[in-house]
Amino acid sequence: MRIAFFMQDRGAVYGAERATLDLAYGLQRRTGVDVLLILIEEKRLRAADSDVAGEARLRGIPCRVISTASRVSPFLISALRSLLETERVDVLHTIGYKADLHGGWATRAGKRTPIVSTVHGWLDRPDRKERFYGWLNRQALRRFPRVIVLSSYYETWLSKLKIRSRVRIPSGFPRDRLIPPDTARASFPDSGLLTFGIMGRLSAEKNHAMFLRAARRLVERDAPVRFLIAGEGPDREKIEKAIRNEGLQQHVNCVGYCDSDEFMQQLHGLVMCSKMENLPYAIMEAMNWMRPVIATRVGGIPDLVEDGVTGYLVDLDDDAAMADALSGLMADPGRRRACGEAGRMKLESEFGQERAIAKHMNLYAELLSER
Repeated sequence: MRIAFFMQDRGAVYGAERATLDLAYGLQRRTGVDVLLILIEEKRLRAADSDVAGEARLRGIPCRVISTASRVSPFLISALRSLLETERVDVLHTIGYKADLHGGWATRAGKRTPIVSTVHGWLDRPDRKERFYGWLNRQALRRFPRVIVLSSYYETWLSKLKIRSRVRIPSGFPRDRLIPPDTARASFPDSGLLTFGIMGRLSAEKNHAMFLRAARRLVERDAPVRFLIAGEGPDREKIEKAIRNEGLQQHVNCVGYCDSDEFMQQLHGLVMCSKMENLPYAIMEAMNWMRPVIATRVGGIPDLVEDGVTGYLVDLDDDAAMADALSGLMADPGRRRACGEAGRMKLESEFGQERAIAKHMNLYAELLSER
């Protein structure tokens, strides 16, 4: 069996990219299936180097790149169709709306080559073009023989959208990436300041404004705390301006794109203020390092964060509740440790990669048998 993963190359490895690379590597290593990564390279967005392609090759995952000059490209459809034939791909697995649209057209919604998509989430940004492409994506998915959802929230949402071919398979965290528990326990920073951080693309849906408002509340209380913002994206200048306007330069640092393991070792807890999420990989990374998570109660986050057990959930834009939750964790080292331990147990018991791989293999076999 040969499985091709098809997605847009955004240059950096964020949650969707990390989950896809981990799944492809796990399938290749544990089941012996042949995998192939096909990346869409938009010339107008091209970066000097691609971390996605680079990491794929480091893991021994064959990678092909198709360059295109536009978001919707007849050339891309033709090139993909040709590649699927020459590479003898049995199942095409798409990730993201550009891959879904072009993959759907190239395979005739699975009639030429079986196709499945994993929905990592729609952002519903105010931009009209983004909303249009999101709508177009949902029309395409209605024709797919299978659509994978990661969380209970998205399973319900796709049901309301009349996408009936959905299958819930949460992302699986690789066993070989689990940090030894003693290493995780010993990795907390020793400085007198407690450190909380937010990790993800610097864009509107991540809601960094809420993070900064909560930070300001704690700074005004003279709390011994500092804050880190990891990631790159279109809102970086806006975020840095907000830090200056709030007078938080001495308390909040933007550290840029950062390796997740390196970042987690600088934290006492992970913060997520998103307006919408599916099943955030950053939270799994925090659970791996036994860090408590303080997050907004949106999307699939409650599938991962159990309020009062593995961390705390607060309502969207309630920065006062966020600040209180952070303050409570600062004052109680035992609670921080207990939440971290519980998060690690939940990660291993409910989100192991072995289960996810087995479910994917069953799904691919079903698609092939139906064909």
